[in-house]
Amino acid sequence: MEKNNDFQQLFDLMTDTRTTMITQFDLMHKKFEEIDKRFDRVEDRLDRIENEQTALTKRVGNVEVAQLDMNARMLQVEESNENVATALQAISKVLKQTL
Repeated sequence: MEKNNDFQQLFDLMTDTRTTMITQFDLMHKKFEEIDKRFDRVEDRLDRIENEQTALTKRVGNVEVAQLDMNARMLQVEESNENVATALQAISKVLKQTL
């Protein structure tokens, strides 16, 4: 009888241990699935940030091109103003000579 009782206790212990291990494994599996979902969400966020940054980079490039165009126009305006100033000085000299 004692052997059967010992065997039954050992069997119960192994069964309980197995059940506990399976339960813990299932819990770990669920946690890993949650972690995977979190990583997927983080990856999606990073993709969106990368796409937004790409769009911003294009916009900054467009602003830089527009600024270069504006600088070229400003140089033309400055040259035009210098030509006008030179012409006005010439007119002023002619007027002074005639008066």
